Amino acid sequence: TGATFAGPYSVHTLLKNSSTVVSEILVPFTILPEIDIVSMAATDKAYYDPNENVTVTLSVKNSGRNYAIPELDVKVQIVDSENRDLFAEDRKVKNILPGSETAMSSIWNTGLQPPGDYHAAVEIYLEGNKISNHSVSFKVDASLVLTGLVTVIPQIVVLGHSVEANYTIQNIGNTDISDLGVKVMVMDAETRVTMNSHEETITLPMNGAQVGQVNFSTEGFGLKTYAINLRYTYQGSEKAVGHASFTVKDGTPPVVTILSPSPNQYFNSAIDVSAIATDLASEIDRVEYQVDGGFWKLLPVSDLSQGRHSMTWSPTASDDGLRTIRVRAIDRAGNTSLPVSVHVTIDLTSPNPPVILSPLNNSVLSSEVIDINGV
Repeated sequence: TGATFAGPYSVHTLLKNSSTVVSEILVPFTILPEIDIVSMAATDKAYYDPNENVTVTLSVKNSGRNYAIPELDVKVQIVDSENRDLFAEDRKVKNILPGSETAMSSIWNTGLQPPGDYHAAVEIYLEGNKISNHSVSFKVDASLVLTGLVTVIPQIVVLGHSVEANYTIQNIGNTDISDLGVKVMVMDAETRVTMNSHEETITLPMNGAQVGQVNFSTEGFGLKTYAINLRYTYQGSEKAVGHASFTVKDGTPPVVTILSPSPNQYFNSAIDVSAIATDLASEIDRVEYQVDGGFWKLLPVSDLSQGRHSMTWSPTASDDGLRTIRVRAIDRAGNTSLPVSVHVTIDLTSPNPPVILSPLNNSVLSSEVIDINGV
């Protein structure tokens, strides 16, 4: 029959005498289908990490020579080492000609399945009867996968105050982790010098998370930006998993001391206005003075090394009376001191000349003692 397609056939026999049919026989017979399905399963890798896709490639070949199979049911299955079902998919293959081959693929993600041996299997069914099967093994490796997040409050902090670092570290690998070192570090962003740190050792189960909070003082810090790094140490290996930053600013105003004039003095001429301004964090940007409620005016630098600022104020007749001189300083961070003040009296008006009431002008007196009266 060779590769003759399966189906009903018959042998037709004629017995003739010359041109006359003496006998005729028709004998039916059937060529049965040669059902020979070869199935194969293969994975794209032999070893996988957590949360990695496993691609299972399937091939179905009709090795029979005489039958086009109208439809096959294909079942794909993935099981663990204890034969527990993890994945199943049903597919159909139609009209498979003799000698032809069909390929398809299925995808399964390892997720957080524990490390160990796994199997991918394919089974082929024809009209409910299993006619072929094949399986392939692969492994899921133990993998340390940690993610982290750190935030800082506030992001701009006044020198000497504290910042709050909130962190989360999560195990998204497929195995529990013990003796995991967690470190939160404050580092100078320019010099990479560690200013402060907090360390602890934790156990982190699979899919577990550790949430923590650490407060760091900025006492002794510079006015600059600092980094907060979240790192972990495990079996001698260290890795950063989170980063944030904050800036330290000067929030303390300068200190101002008035050197002159002294309080409650009287002046009838120019006045030396002098003050010293100091700032522990930022440099002094400028010093200003004000007379009564007038405009603030610049008090120039007279001795930079001493922080001294001076000028001469020459009052006019309109300035006569009790006056208040105020002085304030502004540092380079924008902090302004409260004004310090001193009260002085300006008197530029000369007194009226005296009037002699007695003795009278051009009078002649004979006494030895003369009384002089006047206003």
